[in-house]
Amino acid sequence: MSTGKDTAHRNRTLAVTGIVLLGLMGAIALSRPSEEVRNEASTPADQTAPVGTASVPAIDPAKLEAFNQAVKKEPKVIDFVYDPKAVFQWTIGVRDDGTPRYGYAEYFCILMGEYGLSRQDAKVRIVDYAKFIQPGGNARDASLGSVDCATSKHNLP
Repeated sequence: MSTGKDTAHRNRTLAVTGIVLLGLMGAIALSRPSEEVRNEASTPADQTAPVGTASVPAIDPAKLEAFNQAVKKEPKVIDFVYDPKAVFQWTIGVRDDGTPRYGYAEYFCILMGEYGLSRQDAKVRIVDYAKFIQPGGNARDASLGSVDCATSKHNLP
């Protein structure tokens, strides 16, 4: 017979597994050439289609992986999700220590530039990991601070 503690542990495990799977799906999607790239050979040179799409610019998988490894090494980061189609492409989970995390979000924008990733369309949200993984939890409610990397504008949690 399962106890409430077992159920809570199972729910946390499922939530973490879901976050990891989302990250992997994003990485797999980035490693596949877009339709525009596959058709580039048939496009005249002066009309070459851009890599990626207007709303989701292509990212060099090697640069993305290097950045992901840097994020994983951050001592405050518990886990993170990258979803190139989301409003906030980077959702980074930390322990809530009661302080706003706008500055920490800005740090990741700077780190993106150091790894050669475009910050033009990037947005980062730092979330209270414990609140985020709860059943029914979401990034907006768990937000500790977020920033638009192109403008350095802080967004309300």
